[in-house]
Amino acid sequence: MRALVTSDWHVPFIDTKAVSKFFDILKKNKYDKIIIAGDWLDCYSISRFDNSPSRADDFQYELTCAKELFEKIRKYHSGEIIFLEGNHCFRLKNFLSRGKNKALHNLACLALDQLLDFKKYEITDAGLYYHLNDEFLITHGTRAGQQPAKGELDVHGMSGMSGHSHKSQVARKNLYQKTIEWFSIGCLANFEELTYAS
Repeated sequence: MRALVTSDWHVPFIDTKAVSKFFDILKKNKYDKIIIAGDWLDCYSISRFDNSPSRADDFQYELTCAKELFEKIRKYHSGEIIFLEGNHCFRLKNFLSRGKNKALHNLACLALDQLLDFKKYEITDAGLYYHLNDEFLITHGTRAGQQPAKGELDVHGMSGMSGHSHKSQVARKNLYQKTIEWFSIGCLANFEELTYAS
């Protein structure tokens, strides 16, 4: 089985060169599954952080851009697409749980899978964790700082992969009978546009 794992596109704030490279790889290689390991959307316009007027402030625009990218992925990939939630996905849930918005928080039509047309694009929502096999876990991750891969390895105690930190890194630990490894992968977002704290 061949899987392509990607994370942290932060649509619409994508790095066009990095995304173009992703599609070059996708065109030239066949994968059984693509795993989107969180933060596909940035959800900037509904963030609790102050919104800059110079940045995209239209949530529909974010959704439209995201679906256009799904459309392009489907042009070159007919296998499984697995979607994992990241901390930026939680911005939607948080937005819908604040103040008078609480009245809308359980509307099925406002769930991320509905807003992004998962059914149309045949995308599986895996929640927070996806086991590639019995010994390899994929998640968005929660560790940042200098050694995110080591942090995730310590937390999960098994081999795996995560995004979140926007750093490419590997951590290894020798156990009695085997070595476990954790891979922290970089992002496909434009760093210049991701200058806010979250």
